[in-house]
Amino acid sequence: MLQISSGKFFTTEERWETPHRASLYTNCGLFPDRTITTQVGTILPVKPSGDLRAVTCEVIERLPKLPGGPHSGELVATSGDSLIQDFAALLSFCFKAIVTPDQYVAQRLLFAQRPPLGMVALPKQYLRHTFDTEIAIAEAQIVWTQTFIEKLIGASRARYSGAMRAIQRYVAAVHRLGDDLELSYTLLVASIESLAQEFDQFEPTWNDYAQEKRTLIDRALTSAPQETSDKVRGAVLAIEHVAAARRFREFVHGHLPSSFYRGEATDQQDAVGKEDLDAALKIAYDLRSKHVHTLAPLPSNLKGMPTYNDVLIIDGKPTLTIQGLARVARSVICEFVSRSENVERETYDFWPEVPGRLTVQLSPAMWITNEQFYTVENVRLYLNGYLSLLAHAWLTGSPLAADMRHVLKKIERLVPRTKKPRERLPMLALYYIFGSSCSPESHEYLSKFLRTYSGDYFSPSIESLLAHMFAEAHPNWSVEESESLLAEYMKQRHHKNSHNFGPLFGAALTLFVAELRRATDDEPACRRLITQAVENFPNFAALREFEARIQESAIPPIVIDKVLPPKR
Repeated sequence: MLQISSGKFFTTEERWETPHRASLYTNCGLFPDRTITTQVGTILPVKPSGDLRAVTCEVIERLPKLPGGPHSGELVATSGDSLIQDFAALLSFCFKAIVTPDQYVAQRLLFAQRPPLGMVALPKQYLRHTFDTEIAIAEAQIVWTQTFIEKLIGASRARYSGAMRAIQRYVAAVHRLGDDLELSYTLLVASIESLAQEFDQFEPTWNDYAQEKRTLIDRALTSAPQETSDKVRGAVLAIEHVAAARRFREFVHGHLPSSFYRGEATDQQDAVGKEDLDAALKIAYDLRSKHVHTLAPLPSNLKGMPTYNDVLIIDGKPTLTIQGLARVARSVICEFVSRSENVERETYDFWPEVPGRLTVQLSPAMWITNEQFYTVENVRLYLNGYLSLLAHAWLTGSPLAADMRHVLKKIERLVPRTKKPRERLPMLALYYIFGSSCSPESHEYLSKFLRTYSGDYFSPSIESLLAHMFAEAHPNWSVEESESLLAEYMKQRHHKNSHNFGPLFGAALTLFVAELRRATDDEPACRRLITQAVENFPNFAALREFEARIQESAIPPIVIDKVLPPKR
């Protein structure tokens, strides 16, 4: 939000400006009589009192005015929380200090006397300078911070977003030193990896692919033409997460400035060398992976021997400490920002990222009767939408007021021109389901159209199974085929552009197939399907009650209206 508020994405000079102020709690010894101004916010002087220092920060939120406004519902400002949080994170990162709007977080991190559960040392014993009771902020640091923030805001949106995510992870890692050393270590690695994954120029080769997998594929391609083999290997490299550890290491080496081994090393206790760093980065990435996948703890010496050294020798190998990993992460992030080109103006749709704005799916009631939107590409959307409205009416007792006549006319025009059953079947299913609820005088007209396509109705498909359920008629294909259709539907219902009939009709369809099993005297399969209905759709108490009633008795004919009765 800080970069959005700079105005570089706005297409108008007319804007709303809203100041936001908040207290930040810190261990920074800032000048009590000086206002510090940065491109994104200002630190106002406050007279120091007590060990925990408080400063007042102010950020100006800017949002563009809409032409011809102000309009009803126009967003003028947000709460400002996102701006304050991001500004605090930047100050914490730049000053290598604790800066937070949460007083209790600052007190816990700075003044704890004993390590918490699972920790063997205090945060200040793992990371130098950051947790000192008071940190004197020199004039040079203030100037550097102002320059860094200006460079960050001037970057492209992609690089700004990447850098801010990394900075936020870095600051979160520092805070986690107060309660979870493994998570802190993992977040420090993640702060670098997030940049490496998105902004490196790394191109994996076939030799980077895991050897055991590579061998299997090479054997399978032995007799294939070279062109085919190259395409297969290229496709595998494109979809697999290949050489992630090497990618991580190369990104770090490519973004560590020469000063990391020179000027910065002067003030660092036992600074790590370049060759040792390569080995230590590999170990750090492995430790991160083990913790992410198995919650493996850090080596005992790394936890139990807090030090300000960059590395510890563990099992004969250099291993980055919290101090060393934090120094590497901060240097990489700073270098990444410093290399970013300045972009004065950029075309970017920032509105989805403004806090407090959410994109939600429109209720089908808003568009279900719009025949112009009804196209071959949207036939599943309309069937799903109509069923959701029908389910709502079923469960609440409210009337279903949707005039679908124009959509039905559109279906009558589209179906004859649609050759693919996959595209035609959802149209016919919607036509039949809506038609079954129409007045009796309409049935003859609707049936005449549907009779032309009776072959689709009597061919196995999830749409025809649904239509048979509404007709309360047993399909002319096998019950095994019906159960297979149901199983396939359940697997794909959350896929893009797939059918999803919703919980009510998902449960009803399962009960319908269960009844088909019961009718063939296959009671075990019937009970299995009833169990599936209960476990896949647990929100229906009536389903659970039905399952309980038949535990010790024979299963009666399953009438969906009685098991899942509509609310009258």
